[in-house]
Amino acid sequence: MAIDWRWEAEMSRARRQLEEAKSRYFGEGLSAADGQCPYPPTSFAAIHWRRGAEQRSQG
Repeated sequence: MAIDWRWEAEMSRARRQLEEAKSRYFGEGLSAADGQCPYPPTSFAAIHWRRGAEQRSQG
């Protein structure tokens, strides 16, 4: 079975983008002054934002 390097490169890029987004939203939640999440409740952004806010509240 041959390796499809183009597919591998695209998947690697997608994984990096997801990790960057998770870090960004987590960081926003971590540094948020108030407890109001600006994203729709079930969105990817909200999930990671709330994790950051939870981490902040735990100290």
